[in-house]
Amino acid sequence: MHKRRFARAALLLGALAASGALFAQSFPSRAIALVVGSAPSSTLDIGARVVADHVTKTLGRQVVVENGAGANGNVAADFVSKAPTDGHTLWVPAQSQIEISPSAYPALSWNPADLVGVIKGAEAPLVLVTHPSVAAKTR
Repeated sequence: MHKRRFARAALLLGALAASGALFAQSFPSRAIALVVGSAPSSTLDIGARVVADHVTKTLGRQVVVENGAGANGNVAADFVSKAPTDGHTLWVPAQSQIEISPSAYPALSWNPADLVGVIKGAEAPLVLVTHPSVAAKTR
């Protein structure tokens, strides 16, 4: 009696596992693009290339770095915001590109709310310095 139950359970589990495998999508299914919003050989570009090399070796799938320098990274952000949302195109921005662009460019072609952070790679404090005659004050 126990052997029959075990056989039925094993058959059921095997069928469930096979059906899940039929519908599962393997990731990545193609090359991954890391889009950098700065020029080649910049600090951000070099960091992205180190990450791309490691991820390529880890996943066994090519990871390429594409540079979209211009307009404080907005060229790259626009490109990524219009890419398919399948996780194969990732934006590697500088902190200033995320924090300053929405204020400095009143008519962005991309919406910062449409992009989702995946990982924080590094952080650097930003400081704004002005002449003492400027009426700006600290919060």
